[in-house]
Amino acid sequence: MDNKKMGEFICELRKVKSMTQKELAEKLNVTDKAVSKWERGNGYPEITIIPELAKALETTVNELLSGEKNVIELGEVKDGDLVNNTIEYVGKVKKLNALNIFSIISIIFLISAFVCLLCNFAISGLFDWSLYPTGALLLVWLTIIPLFFTGKHRGYISLFVMTLALIPYLFLVEYLCPVKGWVIPMAMPIIGISLIGLFIASRLFLSTKINKYYVVAINCILFGVIANISINNIVYSFVKEKQSQTPLVIIVISFAFVSFLLFIIGYAKQNRNVS
Repeated sequence: MDNKKMGEFICELRKVKSMTQKELAEKLNVTDKAVSKWERGNGYPEITIIPELAKALETTVNELLSGEKNVIELGEVKDGDLVNNTIEYVGKVKKLNALNIFSIISIIFLISAFVCLLCNFAISGLFDWSLYPTGALLLVWLTIIPLFFTGKHRGYISLFVMTLALIPYLFLVEYLCPVKGWVIPMAMPIIGISLIGLFIASRLFLSTKINKYYVVAINCILFGVIANISINNIVYSFVKEKQSQTPLVIIVISFAFVSFLLFIIGYAKQNRNVS
């Protein structure tokens, strides 16, 4: 399905009926700018408008979607073409809507970053503290790109992009802050542990049929106990200062207890469903 072809077809039928863009727009309860956009091939009518548009132009939905008069003989099957055109049309509309939303988000991010940089330079004549939010905005922007423009496994792709973008951002933070040399020995291992935990958690939630109580219990052990202890050891080995382990012990025991309760609840629910 060609959006240019469809737009030209709408324009041709409208002119045959001696209608202006404004008159056609009034019949459909849309703006004449929307009709102009359709005819120029820069946009698509909403799927709910298609039947009304076809009726107003005295054509069929299939002809409208294909952008030409139907030349198939009456004896031949047309349903397959109609379904295929409709599916293709919906897909293109979704992509266009995603592009529009992403463009709006990008403009908001760009304005926010510009305001931060401008304020920073106006106040101090430098670009120092403004690089923190600007870098964070860039990090988020790069992370959400796969959510709009990739299909299968978009969550995993987004997580991968975030990981790659996070590394230079951490080096930027290290460059700006007075304490140096903490990214590789401390931040990188913490990121690795967190990402492994997130990957395991997402696989458990999305790709397994394990009882959800068991899944949450496993995640409590994974993040509340194993990851907590590992990150605590990494931080203390970098800081090289002995501090009380009481808070860590309390947190670990609490998560372990919650995990135990969730296992009990999940086991009880499972047995109740079986009986």
